[in-house]
Amino acid sequence: MAANMSHPSSTRPAAAGKFQLVGTVAGVDACHLVWDQDEIVVGSAIQCDLVIADPLVPRRAFRLRREWRHADASAGCDNHWILEAFPRARTYVNGDMVHRGHVAYGDQIALGCHQLRFSAAEHEPRDRRANTRIDDLCQRLLEAGEL
Repeated sequence: MAANMSHPSSTRPAAAGKFQLVGTVAGVDACHLVWDQDEIVVGSAIQCDLVIADPLVPRRAFRLRREWRHADASAGCDNHWILEAFPRARTYVNGDMVHRGHVAYGDQIALGCHQLRFSAAEHEPRDRRANTRIDDLCQRLLEAGEL
């Protein structure tokens, strides 16, 4: 089932400031991005903002973009996040395949074997990117008995 711009999100809308994507494979930490930019690209290519080490993930899987709306000069800016999947990427938000749709903090984005939790990172002091080495991830999965 393909979702569109009216995709329902389960939690409050995204706010300005830092956000994070925390990725897991079978419950084991695999990657983590804390960022404060208005746009990121996620995929398996080294040039992506968040690199997903997964053979099921295309080089460029999806773009996550914050859109700003300015109602008038006296009111503050409102914003929301849009997820745009690139061609051939099978990207799911809260279980629904999404080609282009809204995402909000608390949403779960599934891509290949990875589950990515999108959330606020208000208390993170700096931007960061982290990926678990593949051999470490495999070892943790074997130890957890998940394979």
